[in-house]
Amino acid sequence: MTVRSIRCIFACLALIISIGVNLASAYSPSSSTGGTPFGVIGSTGSLGSYLTLHPDATPIPRPSPSSASYAPFDPNDFVIAAVPITSLHSVLSSTPSPTDRSKFCFLCNGIIPPSTFTIIVPWFGVKNSILISSNAPPTIIYGAKSPSVQSVLQSLGINSKIAQTEEELHEAQMTKLMWSSSMWLLCASFSTNIEGVLSNVDSKNAYRNLIKEYSDLADLDFSKSLKNLDDYNSSEGMRAVTPSRELAEEEFQFRNGVWLKMDEGGTFHRELLSLI
Repeated sequence: MTVRSIRCIFACLALIISIGVNLASAYSPSSSTGGTPFGVIGSTGSLGSYLTLHPDATPIPRPSPSSASYAPFDPNDFVIAAVPITSLHSVLSSTPSPTDRSKFCFLCNGIIPPSTFTIIVPWFGVKNSILISSNAPPTIIYGAKSPSVQSVLQSLGINSKIAQTEEELHEAQMTKLMWSSSMWLLCASFSTNIEGVLSNVDSKNAYRNLIKEYSDLADLDFSKSLKNLDDYNSSEGMRAVTPSRELAEEEFQFRNGVWLKMDEGGTFHRELLSLI
């Protein structure tokens, strides 16, 4: 699988979007943005609700076509949208102001093409308002609002890093896509959680084979990809997690469907899908 082929997927997803135009530790509030106000869309979800613990955060209702009226994002300097990738079309198409669109910082899994908004590739989890996967790889941020977003995340105890190039962002997105495509599939195939997948010889071999196949398709280094996923999976709080099959099926075209568009989609990947 060539980088050019992967970029074709980038272009396709860009078109879709443009059409719509936890070692557990509790957070101790402390402002590190210098009082810069920011909004949070998706504040009822686990990630969004955790972000609203920051003293400068303000929950914002999710824009939707059915909204009675559109409320501008002022005075918020930026808006973190912690929403599923399936909601991006609705959020973007319901935000008519170019100025407000430029304030978006999308925090979700999936391949989001670089644009006027900022992108956050999450390598952390939240359970019962407590941060888990604290030993995971750094959450990657790319875009104009990156310094402000990083300041917020770091103050909340979330390790993060600003990507300097689109290529670095793309590698982070593809690596996280490996996790969001593989772990629910393996847990469903072997009827277990992440701990079970990594503890059983057969399922662990399946895990390594699947990540190797994904790495080859994405033209990424297998050892590096595997280490990132191992670090994330082995973080305290993550091993007991069973990724939602229901959510994965709702987001299928943005998860496993991305791999299926690459050449043959991977022989082993297709075999696992056929089992469930």
